[in-house]
Amino acid sequence: MTAANDQLLSTLTVRLKCISRNLPIGTGIIYHSSELNNKIYVLTAAHNLFENSELFTSPRKLVSVDFLDPTSNKYKSIEKEIDYSLVSTSVEEDIAILVFEKELVESLTGTLPKIRAIRDRLDMNEFILKGFPNATQGKELVCINPTWLQQMTESNRFQVELKEDYLEWAVKGFSGSGV
Repeated sequence: MTAANDQLLSTLTVRLKCISRNLPIGTGIIYHSSELNNKIYVLTAAHNLFENSELFTSPRKLVSVDFLDPTSNKYKSIEKEIDYSLVSTSVEEDIAILVFEKELVESLTGTLPKIRAIRDRLDMNEFILKGFPNATQGKELVCINPTWLQQMTESNRFQVELKEDYLEWAVKGFSGSGV
């Protein structure tokens, strides 16, 4: 990965934190395109927005979202009330969208590039993920390079294989990171 792409991916990756305990709960990725007008979307895993994770029964009211200010190389937080009409409560459709005003986010991050989202993996077998895992107590942004393993049968999900030697607890916190 080039240094420019590394910095870009770092700028587009956000950390989600529990407000009451100021602890990281997951990762998200910024999505911005012309069609969104003056909005910025943060895509994340829906289970990050529930106190009891994948049970989806104890919703958080607010979440803190940390955006990288690339000029100071520090994170700045915005508290966000969660709109649960934009949150899936299905384990197989574990996605949520947090909507922000573009002007507010770009006052922290600087001008964000337009992002092209893809629906299909095509023939790509290697990926890059950036997230805030338990391995660093959610304090450091970590890059991992998983490879494609398989499309799961009977669901619209897939599996990747980690090359890194992380235990299961250590990768928690990557949930919601962009691929």
